[in-house]
Amino acid sequence: MVKRSADTAANLSTILWAALGFLAKKRTDKSLLPVETPTKVDVTIEGKIGRKQICERVIGYLNLGTDGQRSATSAADPVRVTALLLAQVPTEKRAEVIAGIIAVKESTSQLPSVHETYIEQADQFLKRLRSSTMATVKGSVTFALNKPKPKPAAKASK
Repeated sequence: MVKRSADTAANLSTILWAALGFLAKKRTDKSLLPVETPTKVDVTIEGKIGRKQICERVIGYLNLGTDGQRSATSAADPVRVTALLLAQVPTEKRAEVIAGIIAVKESTSQLPSVHETYIEQADQFLKRLRSSTMATVKGSVTFALNKPKPKPAAKASK
């Protein structure tokens, strides 16, 4: 068993952000974010990781883009397509055709060979069965990080 060290500031920071990232995925409701209105965020996170203290400040702007449209394609259900093709084979031949394909696959671990013409026809057939629709996609959440300005150093007394 490997013991993980959390002694360095980088390790502590990584642990902190991993924990917050996990929680963010579970607790974020994008529908509550204002759309196209950057929201200033200035937050300080303080706590303990193991026995070590950690304090991180984050300043930036969170923005949710507007929803958009994109093309979504879907293939036909392969089981239904196979059933449609099998329905075209005479009932008395159907079991023989299926058994022959399975026998070759089981003995060679490959499908039976077929002439390239049939492969091209099948490819075109499946392409024509594809459907394309426009789908709404949610706007993306972005965060522009503004690093906090360092505090001015205290002036040395004369």
